Amino acid sequence: MDSFRIALVDHDLNVHAAIKEMVKDENWILEHYSDGGQALRQIPFTQPDLVLMEVLMPGLSGLDCLYKLKCHKPNMSVVMLTSCMEYDRIIFSLMAGAVGYLLKPVSARELKATIPRIIRGGAALCEAAQIAMMGCFNRAFLSASTKSLSQREMQIMACLVQNMADKEISDRLGISHHTVHVYLVRIFKVLGAHSREEAIQRLFAQCFGNSCCHCRLPLSGGKKFPAHHLE
Repeated sequence: MDSFRIALVDHDLNVHAAIKEMVKDENWILEHYSDGGQALRQIPFTQPDLVLMEVLMPGLSGLDCLYKLKCHKPNMSVVMLTSCMEYDRIIFSLMAGAVGYLLKPVSARELKATIPRIIRGGAALCEAAQIAMMGCFNRAFLSASTKSLSQREMQIMACLVQNMADKEISDRLGISHHTVHVYLVRIFKVLGAHSREEAIQRLFAQCFGNSCCHCRLPLSGGKKFPAHHLE
């Protein structure tokens, strides 16, 4: 049985109790943080394999905490586990480097299947996050700076957001590993990016402006998804 260290950042103590109960039979160490400031002080030193983060918290928000954590530990895997399904917060979370976005309540079965997959390099997007991502891609595709990206290159960008490796992209799209690399080189050139993360941020920034790539995010009661998308 794999041994993982998981950090849970949530101001709701009931969530801590529920997650602890869900994973009690796993060989996992669970760290508990009740606010973003506490998490930011400790997590860089404990270095968990995965962070589960609530978006909406008093004081330092989950988004701000995510951004600051990624500045210190860019390779740290963070999944937003939240009841917030606002379009802007989903997109900003992905832009800031989250590798997943899950809505509460989450089942024990889903959580225990998702955590190992993310730690091994996968991603986890709830249906609302997938809808938000595709909506953002559609807007970005129409923007002047991304019109030179082909449909195939936009498909590859969608794979990058899902944190897929080159081999996974080639298998998904039915193209060779070399072809994936050629496309990535062109995408980086068009977007003026030097890494996958930067390419994703630049693409998403086409929808919301460059300010959303930093900690000052314009989060003013964003669009929510209709209930039928989440059932």
